[in-house]
Amino acid sequence: MKHIFTITLLCLTLFSFAQENKMEFENLVKLSEIYSNNVNATGDAFKKAVEELRTPGLNHIVDALIAVGKGDKKLITKEFLTKPSAQELKYWYVIKEIHSNNQPTNSKSRPSDEVAKETLERTIDSRLLLNNYYYQIQGRMAKMFNDKNLS
Repeated sequence: MKHIFTITLLCLTLFSFAQENKMEFENLVKLSEIYSNNVNATGDAFKKAVEELRTPGLNHIVDALIAVGKGDKKLITKEFLTKPSAQELKYWYVIKEIHSNNQPTNSKSRPSDEVAKETLERTIDSRLLLNNYYYQIQGRMAKMFNDKNLS
């Protein structure tokens, strides 16, 4: 009886974990597409859309994108300047790859979920992942300190 209970519990745990990963993957793809349509991450519609995509693995990315959109000085705190986890760095790279794939100049555009899956499975140099992360947030940080109207 103990074995049946243990096996059942193990199966339920694995099923739950797989469902959570599937939801996180789907939300990552949606988040990437939303970002690709609004790379400045501005507006209430953007904020509302990305808030709905929160998962434990995407929370920090959502927070960063919202801070980027608001030009929040929170971007220059330890929370965002500290190196993220390897998984989060990979997620940021997926966002970049999907954005590149969705450009009108890309004649070989593919479905976003295909790009995400391929990117997550690929081994990418950790320095490139880290560079991508800081590149994503640095442009927005520069805007925070540029108070000149050049128009």
